[in-house]
Amino acid sequence: ALNTGHDGSLATVHANSALDALQRLAALVLQEVGNWPLVAVNAHVARAIDAVVHLERSSNGRRRVVEVAEVGIGEDGGLNVRQLVSGGDVVAELRQGRR
Repeated sequence: ALNTGHDGSLATVHANSALDALQRLAALVLQEVGNWPLVAVNAHVARAIDAVVHLERSSNGRRRVVEVAEVGIGEDGGLNVRQLVSGGDVVAELRQGRR
């Protein structure tokens, strides 16, 4: 549903980091289409998702943004993230424009 050609999507994934969320999503795809090479799955995931926002729930139940990461593909064909926000601080700007 994230790669249907419509502008904008929102989804949730339970994970420990932005990269972990992407890797879990790729693993779900592989469960359905196990004959696809991982490089192809990673490419589809990276094309469908521009950025990941990672929230954390503190002991008092409040949620806070701990990471915002831009999604890409590494030279090895693996999923790659570039930190834009880390620990609540902006550390970089989005490089890739809207795809």
